[in-house]
Amino acid sequence: MNWKVSVIWSVIVVVLSIALNKVSALNFWACLALVVGAMLLNGYIATIEDELAGGLQ
Repeated sequence: MNWKVSVIWSVIVVVLSIALNKVSALNFWACLALVVGAMLLNGYIATIEDELAGGLQ
């Protein structure tokens, strides 16, 4: 992966974590874990969905 893409995704994750932290009572590290977990789970589910019959291939 290109280092620029990694930096962009890292900034997006941090910004989303800060936004979640501001609107909830959770601390920053819990928000960071939730955002990273949600993005990983979303990618995993999208991969499974693509491999199913009729998925995007």
